[in-house]
Amino acid sequence: MHAVGVQPGAISLQENQINWMFADNGLLPISWNSEQKKHVEAGEVLFYLLTDREVNQDIVSKMAFNEGRIRPEIYLASGETKNLVLESRESDIAKQVVFKQLLPNPFTDQATVEIDSTLDAELQIEIISLEGKILTTKMSSMQKGHNLLRITKEMVGQPGVYNLRLTLGSASRMYKLILLNN
Repeated sequence: MHAVGVQPGAISLQENQINWMFADNGLLPISWNSEQKKHVEAGEVLFYLLTDREVNQDIVSKMAFNEGRIRPEIYLASGETKNLVLESRESDIAKQVVFKQLLPNPFTDQATVEIDSTLDAELQIEIISLEGKILTTKMSSMQKGHNLLRITKEMVGQPGVYNLRLTLGSASRMYKLILLNN
């Protein structure tokens, strides 16, 4: 199972607050902060972690916060500290859009992603450097049903390793993208 995206709940995470570099190794560092106070009710979902397969309570029980780096906690206005907990909930977004595997990867000319959607929507395609800089942004119309997206070497540019982020409606998926020389 891999993390493939983050959907906002009570807080909206920015790209620079999520370190996707370690996601393939089972580690996803997330650090959210704000100078503005944020009111969150007890039990309210902070954000949703989207995965490449269905998650059940057995899988969630095997997930854990890595307390060796950053303590999984929030700070209340009263100065009190509360620990964060993981829970599994099925998202309506996961039922609407399914992003499949990027193939082939690595690639030399083009790679494809199959996308199944229950809605007609605009797909945002972003090529992002490993440093987090957005290099290319394109839009593509997706129809309800089965769609095939082609990522070409012209869209990417120079050979190298990049992140590819696809966003359809409020569903998003991040891929590691490797373009090789011919």
